[in-house]
Amino acid sequence: MLSGDLRVNEKDAASLLGYSGEYLKKMRQEGKSPPFFLRGVGGGRISYRITDMAQWIDERQESG
Repeated sequence: MLSGDLRVNEKDAASLLGYSGEYLKKMRQEGKSPPFFLRGVGGGRISYRITDMAQWIDERQESG
């Protein structure tokens, strides 16, 4: 489910990023995940904005 402001729940965010839900949760708890919201989407209590995830990926792009 995608919200009007382009957020997805943690399970969907993990899938889009290529991680398991548990791994993304661990990253979040360690402060290593993309920015997140404590306002859920589609039944979850955590959500991630698609644009924030894209920026987070771009910031970690390796060159060369």
